[in-house]
Amino acid sequence: MVQGEAGPELTPRERFREAWRHARGRLREWWRGVGWPHRGPSWERFRRRAPLTRKQLTILGVVLGVLGFTLWERCGVRGCPNVERLVAYQPGGASVLLDRAGEKFADLSPVRREVVALESLPNHLKDAFVTVEDKRFHRHGGVDWRRFGGALLANIRAGGVSEGFSTITMQLARNIFPDRLPGQKRTLRRKILEVRVAREIEERFDKDEILELYLNHIYFGGGAYGVQAAARHYFAKDAEDLALHEAALLAALVKGPAVYDPRGHPDRARERRDLVLRVMEREGVITPEKAEAARERRLGVRREPPPVRNGDPPIAPYFAEAVRRVLEERFGEDIYTSTLKVYTTLDRTAQRAAEDELRTQLRAIERGVYGRFRGDRYDADDPPGAATTYLQGAVVVMDVDSGDVLALVGGRDFRQSRFDRATRARRQPGSAFKPFVYAVALAEGYAPTQNLSDEPDTFRLAGGEVWAPRNFNGEFEGFVSVRDALVRSKNVPTVRLSEAVGRGSVIRLARESGLHGSIPNTPSVALGTAGVSPLEMASAYAAFANGGNRVTPYGIERIRATSGGVLY
Repeated sequence: MVQGEAGPELTPRERFREAWRHARGRLREWWRGVGWPHRGPSWERFRRRAPLTRKQLTILGVVLGVLGFTLWERCGVRGCPNVERLVAYQPGGASVLLDRAGEKFADLSPVRREVVALESLPNHLKDAFVTVEDKRFHRHGGVDWRRFGGALLANIRAGGVSEGFSTITMQLARNIFPDRLPGQKRTLRRKILEVRVAREIEERFDKDEILELYLNHIYFGGGAYGVQAAARHYFAKDAEDLALHEAALLAALVKGPAVYDPRGHPDRARERRDLVLRVMEREGVITPEKAEAARERRLGVRREPPPVRNGDPPIAPYFAEAVRRVLEERFGEDIYTSTLKVYTTLDRTAQRAAEDELRTQLRAIERGVYGRFRGDRYDADDPPGAATTYLQGAVVVMDVDSGDVLALVGGRDFRQSRFDRATRARRQPGSAFKPFVYAVALAEGYAPTQNLSDEPDTFRLAGGEVWAPRNFNGEFEGFVSVRDALVRSKNVPTVRLSEAVGRGSVIRLARESGLHGSIPNTPSVALGTAGVSPLEMASAYAAFANGGNRVTPYGIERIRATSGGVLY
């Protein structure tokens, strides 16, 4: 479900340059002795006072030094986080989802983390994380000062924050204490505190313990914390069984779980995984032969996350998962460490009706009501994880005036299959695409009573292939009106009409209506050979019911923090 976009803002480089320009101007004014704010008698007396003596300067230096040392030791006024609690830390305070009536129907509890011992993990898994995230991990005391210097120079050249220097220990500190070290706040104070906590962790734990804690706490997307949960979530196997190419993919995800999500962005994920393998090869932890063999492997990610294994059937589970994906894109893992109230557009009555109707229609198809059915039958008693080769379906119910998604069903049984066919599956719409052809024709001046040729015809495709479309019943009527051709879903007249008004115009209208997938520029596009999702199709059709006005489907109305403030 697509959400509204934030307004334009300055880039980090532009913000840095603006701040520097302002500071330089104020410094110049102060140096010249003019333009200083709030100038008055007190300021003049300060300017005319005698300079500080050596004794006064010494006392001032000692006071500032003691104050600075005290603040460093205490991690500021609030004191340092208790790193002794690190081993027992568990994420909690999950955000909750509320329907349009304000009633809770789901929460965003993260996948339960199963802690694994470091010695049980394969060396290539440990090497992947250390090499990419912190190659001098075993040689520094929590802060890599060489990396800090390089990052500082790179940021000065870029005029903003283009490179970080977080070590594995600093990342662990940030993940364990998100309230004190919020990752989204890139401030000097947070970085200093992060360094302080990292040093304390290094004093309390040895390197193997730190790496084990890191691998068991780091976030990998989809609510999965730790390598064991991530291995189950993406590969349906234990972390100790991960191959080199799978370990490299998990190491790639740490940089941005939502950005490199292998299900949502497979090309980005593969590119990042291959980068991890190249770095491992360059640092000599794997041979060039192993690196090349791993790069040749597919991502190997499960098409869908593992199914829910127990508990009562959730309410609107596919809707909740679609909302979760949107929240992760916008807020990252904060949705699992903060207690947010997410007000959605879900209408429980519409949701129940959609689920019941889908169930009824699928059963009717299997019984042969619409013709002989060949295929596996759905069995609700099949265990979670069983092969879902039976008939599936999806439903989207949307308010055409506002774009509110009132109900969403992404499959037949969320317990057995969590793949969301309403938002993520792309299928050819077939004859459902034809209204876009006729809409363009009407806009071009065609009358509903105007005749179209319904005779056999051929069309030349790219590569010299010849295509001869046929009507569904195999019969031709000579001529048929525009109205009848649409009502009776005639294939040949529709293709002729699409060629007459211009395929480009038809494709342009389809895209303007909300179809974002691949729409081939071939004669067959008039018969729905594009790849679209049910949600996109519902959004596009809303324009026909809404006087030609397009609406963007969305499922989140607003988000409130525990304090009551509106975040979105």
